[in-house]
Amino acid sequence: MARGTAGVIVARFLAGCFAASVPVAQAAVTELVSADVAPVALSRVSAASQMGIVVGPAVSAMFIALFNRVGLPNSLMVPAIFAACGFIALTLATVGQRGQRQKQAQKTEKEAKEAKKSLGGPETQPKFVQWLLRLMALTVGWSLTLSVLVYCLFSSRFLGYDQVALSSTFSIGAAVTVLTQLFLFPRLVRRFGPHASCSLGLLTVGCGLSGCSLIRQQPMHQVLYLSNRIGSGIADTCTATLVAETSSNDEERANNFAMIQSTRAATRIVSPLLSGKMFQFSCAQAGRAAGALPYLTCGLLALLLSPLPLGIKQMTAK
Repeated sequence: MARGTAGVIVARFLAGCFAASVPVAQAAVTELVSADVAPVALSRVSAASQMGIVVGPAVSAMFIALFNRVGLPNSLMVPAIFAACGFIALTLATVGQRGQRQKQAQKTEKEAKEAKKSLGGPETQPKFVQWLLRLMALTVGWSLTLSVLVYCLFSSRFLGYDQVALSSTFSIGAAVTVLTQLFLFPRLVRRFGPHASCSLGLLTVGCGLSGCSLIRQQPMHQVLYLSNRIGSGIADTCTATLVAETSSNDEERANNFAMIQSTRAATRIVSPLLSGKMFQFSCAQAGRAAGALPYLTCGLLALLLSPLPLGIKQMTAK
């Protein structure tokens, strides 16, 4: 409904404020489930937040077809789509709140205490553990910036991608991430645990980012790009799981989830500027590594951090 730039900025500011619903959902789901199913529940929350990238364009197309059928003027088409999406969000929020109240009413006090005891870590956890987890979240967030925003520049300049190829790549990448969080991540956690799975995810991100920036022949480039998206899905959800496991109580857990979300938001602000400068600088260099500097830097950081989850496991062992 905005009539100018100022209205768009205000709307984006409000949307950013309510992005805090993600850590709230993560904290709420860890309070409602026991420790053995918490990783699966967190993976579903993460997958749901990613699902909009895949489902959103299709839903918008359905709304456009519906509004065209009822004769809505083209000038009102976009505001109507935003209003419809807002109505769906409010409806889901109302239904979810009612379901949560019913769930809490059915849960006995004994079950609640057992769930809290089983999920939280020891009473005293090293404070720097959460900072290490935030560093891992920052790295994964930077990899996503490189996989989407900077990749538009990289692929169009060095791979000859047009808008159709880019859209297809992003849709496939988002779908692969969602499928990883829904199906692959729970199996990895059950078999290897969240710490080893997080290390595997960071290792995959590092190899995928570095490889796809240097290897530009198809289909190997696409395989490396998608492996990076798989790794980010694993590492991102594992980081949330480790935040839950290393928090001493519900209040601390909610605060740590909020700090992780703030770290990701800050990364989305800073990383495009930093990556753009690095990309511009490296494009001036001749050779195979032209344009690869931000990918190699983030990939190296992910590789260096890959042993960190295993170290956290040792530090927080009871």
